[in-house]
Order: sequence, then structure tokens, then C-alpha cells
Amino acid sequence: APSSGAHPLAPGLWRHYAARGNRAPVIMERQPGAQDWLPCETRVLAAHSVRATFEGDDVERAWPCAEYELELLTGRTHQLRAQLAREGWPIFGDV
Repeated sequence: APSSGAHPLAPGLWRHYAARGNRAPVIMERQPGAQDWLPCETRVLAAHSVRATFEGDDVERAWPCAEYELELLTGRTHQLRAQLAREGWPIFGDV
């Protein structure tokens, strides 16, 4: 999960490479690990910091979170989960 005071990733093009395979978790890196790794591109159109507050066990907790507007350029929608997690911003509940 992001550390306290973290900021969302800046808008722009994300380029990662995914190891071939049909099983999760997807291995996602910024550089290809082998020639057969698949390029994955997503354009970040907007990013906003938000604070999420959760109550449980009689304790209130707040985490830094971000909302993104994304345009998938290659791959499938699951790619977004892998790319966000690779950059340190997993979709809440995926961790």
C-alpha cells in the first residue's frame, strides 16, 4: 500500500511488460524480462489524491488513495490492476 503522504502517479503514458502466461498474478516489469514478454500500455488521463476512511474493530483508519481516469491502449482490463500494483497503487481490496 502507498506510504503516508504519497502522491498519485502523474498523468501520461505507462509502459510495462508482462510475462506470458494465463495465470494470476501477472508478472509486470518496466523492462522486458525476455523477448516474448508482452508490451502493456495505458494512458493516465487524470489522477487525484483522496483519503479513504474505514471503521473496523472500533478503530477508525485513513489511508492515502488515488482515483485515476485510465485509457487502456493494449491488453485487457486486468492489465490495469497489474500496472497499478506494479507502481505501488494497488486497487483497494486487491492486496
